[in-house]
Amino acid sequence: MLYRHGEVFRSGLLAADLSLVAVSWLAAYAIRFHTIFPVPHGTPDLQPYVAPLALILPLWFWIFRVRGLYEPQRTGSLSREALAVVGASATALVVLVAAAFFVRAHSYSRGVIGLFFLLSCGSVVSFRVLGRLGLRALRRRGYNLRYVLVIGSGRLAEEVVERVHAHPEAGLHVRGILSDVPVSRARSVRGVPVLGEASVLKQVL
Repeated sequence: MLYRHGEVFRSGLLAADLSLVAVSWLAAYAIRFHTIFPVPHGTPDLQPYVAPLALILPLWFWIFRVRGLYEPQRTGSLSREALAVVGASATALVVLVAAAFFVRAHSYSRGVIGLFFLLSCGSVVSFRVLGRLGLRALRRRGYNLRYVLVIGSGRLAEEVVERVHAHPEAGLHVRGILSDVPVSRARSVRGVPVLGEASVLKQVL
């Protein structure tokens, strides 16, 4: 069930990323050639700028996936994800420019390429940040939770429970603790019940 939900989320995120990248490329063309910027050599046709999307979209998807941007990020920071998006976009752009240089089928405007980088980074980062903030708000209200067990004892187990409780936006809920030392009597750690010893992990799961 969790895997299926994760796949649905990743598919939606992928579709949103690629849609924003495609719109950013076309918007960069429109801004460069149909706004206040001078066009001394005339306005090129749109079609030569549509064709590269056949390379841009799979390239951005591949680089984003290799950089781990579709892996679970429950405990990751917003700034780290934003930097990862910018870094992956920069890598993809370098590959795109190199491919355009070697193919030489069409000379693309450097202004379009620069605007595309800024627009794609800005839109993808904004979408992901807003989406993550929305998810965090839902998790604080008890939605989209993931249940975990803590295996251990003593101060270390307490620190783990305290850290999870301190970050409700991560959507993690500690259901119980399995002690790695003999349990003499029922007790709890920071309000989380000790369910037994680590040897009963399979039964508890």
